[in-house]
Amino acid sequence: MNPSTTHPGTLSLLAAIMMGSLFLFVLFPGTPVQAAEDLPKLVHGGKLYDNWLAFVPAPRRQQLALVRQTHPSYPKHGPKKGLTTWRCKECHGWDYRGKKIGDDQGNHTVTIIGIQRLIGADPAEVLAILRNPVHSYDQAMITDRDAEALAQFVVSGQHDFSASIDSATGSAQGEANKGAPFFQTLCAVCHGLDGRKIDFDPKEEVEYLGHVARENPYEFLHKIRFGQPGQIMIALSALTTQQQLDLLAFAQTLPRDPRDPINDHLPFDPGPKEIFPLEEQPCNN
Repeated sequence: MNPSTTHPGTLSLLAAIMMGSLFLFVLFPGTPVQAAEDLPKLVHGGKLYDNWLAFVPAPRRQQLALVRQTHPSYPKHGPKKGLTTWRCKECHGWDYRGKKIGDDQGNHTVTIIGIQRLIGADPAEVLAILRNPVHSYDQAMITDRDAEALAQFVVSGQHDFSASIDSATGSAQGEANKGAPFFQTLCAVCHGLDGRKIDFDPKEEVEYLGHVARENPYEFLHKIRFGQPGQIMIALSALTTQQQLDLLAFAQTLPRDPRDPINDHLPFDPGPKEIFPLEEQPCNN
């Protein structure tokens, strides 16, 4: 990074994130869930599971005509089309347990298996699955190096949170007061103290962080553990799984509507919503 050509706001953001990360490891030493040499590779693999296309350089991406079409193994009556059907999470889910995919009426439903059976498996088995005709990921799409990282995530990076998230309400079995320090010193740099600094769906309807935490807690957990592909967002896999649940529990207390009042428990007024220029939106979805 060349400071002379970097926007001051970006430098301030990076500095804040670095200080927040330092806080994290000073306050909670010895909490990494993976060996230090494995964690960066595993985190990269988690991002690839989310959206591997974010890591394909633009010139090579322009040559990937096949991914502009719906994945040949995606159920033909499914609601999605084109690029998004090539994302791992689209078939195997944010909870890694697979999906039932059908049309809007619930007809023609196809059940796709999850990837939890591969926890602890030989990474070579995952690599073979990625390259088989069902998945059809060639090296122009996912390089061997990225495929190894994705395999590392599949065999070592998954965690089953189902016992800690209420299946009916989505509420996390965490302590919001313990999750607040993580959110207010790390996540708030991008998302604001009340989670309303970034609207994930500005073209359709308002979708703030509090909405994601309530409506799709498994997506929220994946994002905080591995970060957002192609964006400046730290991965918090170094937190224990209970600390991740505490962070989710706090995020579920955040407002979902622009008209909702500011939470009384915030340390101070979050101030006006900050709009990042499009070319440097650091944490947008």
